[in-house]
Formats: sequence, structure tokens, C-alpha cells
Amino acid sequence: MASTPLKPMHDQFSRADNYLDVEKVLDIDAYPGAQFALWASTPAVLWTAKREQERGIHVHLGVDGKRLIDDTFGTVIYQGKALDRATLLNAMVENTLI
Repeated sequence: MASTPLKPMHDQFSRADNYLDVEKVLDIDAYPGAQFALWASTPAVLWTAKREQERGIHVHLGVDGKRLIDDTFGTVIYQGKALDRATLLNAMVENTLI
């Protein structure tokens, strides 16, 4: 963890010791006309939930303005190809440098 003023609070309260690699699969192609946003899940600075954080690709997907999916998946398929979480994470980091 990078040096941050939140580090003492993280050390005292965070339950972010374990991560769950998600195994669920989402095929976006199965939702024609869907609007979606997705990103690589990242660890919380402060995690207080009593469940493990999930590691995968988080997706918000909707059709006709109604959200159908708000979940994290281990595999996300788009245009017939599985997306790569590491590639998404690298793109997210690169976008912060612009």
C-alpha cells in the first residue's frame, strides 16, 4: 500500500486481508443493444464488510435505461472474446496519467 494519511485507519479497521477470485461468467453479447460500463475491480483502501473483497471485472449493464446487472465477474465476454482483467487495470492506470 502506498504511503497515505489513511494508512493508520486502514491498519486499525480494514478487513481487506483476503480476496475472492470471482468465477462467475458474463457474456455481454447475450444482451443485444445493452449499454454497459466495466472496470477491473480494485482493492478498497478501507474495507469494513464482513465478506471478502471480490477480484475480477465489475460490470454495470442495462437495457432501455433499466439496470439489469451490477456485479463482479471472473470472465466477461464481449464481441466473442474474453476480456483480460490485467489489460483493463493497465488502461485504468494509464488514464490517470493523462
